Amino acid sequence: MLALLIVFESRLINYEKYTYFLISYNEPFEIVENSGIHVLAVEMFEAPYITDLDYLIKTIEYSSDKEVLDAEVVTNKIRYRSKNEELLGYIRPTVNHFETMKENVIAHLPEKSTAIDQFLKRDDIEGDSAGLATVLSGLIENGEFHNNIPMAVTGAIDSKGNVKEIGSIKAKTLIAEQSGFSHILIPMENEEEAKEVKINEQLNINIIAVTSINDAVAYVKKLNEPVTGK
Repeated sequence: MLALLIVFESRLINYEKYTYFLISYNEPFEIVENSGIHVLAVEMFEAPYITDLDYLIKTIEYSSDKEVLDAEVVTNKIRYRSKNEELLGYIRPTVNHFETMKENVIAHLPEKSTAIDQFLKRDDIEGDSAGLATVLSGLIENGEFHNNIPMAVTGAIDSKGNVKEIGSIKAKTLIAEQSGFSHILIPMENEEEAKEVKINEQLNINIIAVTSINDAVAYVKKLNEPVTGK
């Protein structure tokens, strides 16, 4: 019994050591070539114990050769949530957000796609924030609509096609701007934060907040409408 308690506590105590999550640049990419829909991904470094943020940023940037775009303080609330998730993992399977994304993406695509299938089989991606971009890419590949404007897209989707809030919105907005995109599609729940980033960082990118897959498709179609003179 003592041995079991030691193993149990040793796993939980790991959550006490983290001080910052540092988020750095990752190159946006298309799942379906020439779809114009680019997935926004970030690389996250978990910093243990060290509280000197400037030192951490310089160390990460030097060792990874990537710019740190944002730093999130690991609060007691985050630690508490992580511990609870760990505790629940002992009595039920842990939720795999990428697996959930797969199920939701497949449910909203009328036809199979080799490119989408290959993306969903990748083992180097975590989370569900690529859900919206994946569905839009698949619909374009299947000829449901067309897109000639390169844009950045981020957002989770649920089984009903609603677009849900995602994390690291500051870093993703900065990546979209640095990559030269004129538009970024994001969840409506992230709109306020993204607009604050745009103002504070003096960005030029157009922020389009959507609530559903259909909403996103409608915006993309509108952006692709020919401009007519008066």
